[in-house]
Amino acid sequence: MLQTKKWPLKYMFKFIVPNSNDRVNAVVATLPSGGQTSFKPSKDIHYVSVTHVNYMRSADEIIAAIERATAIEGVISL
Repeated sequence: MLQTKKWPLKYMFKFIVPNSNDRVNAVVATLPSGGQTSFKPSKDIHYVSVTHVNYMRSADEIIAAIERATAIEGVISL
């Protein structure tokens, strides 16, 4: 049975970002305001995992946020 979600819903964004302050800050600036953001460096400290959890109003809003973040060089969306 197909289940539909009711909006707004809680969504978790996760990005892998090269570890430089300008790129990490640029990704954070593209994320929706509010919510919780956490950071975890990789073992070799070359990358940072950026996780952001927030309530989103639509799938279009989610896609737009992902497109903004992945437009930054070297950013990978998970």
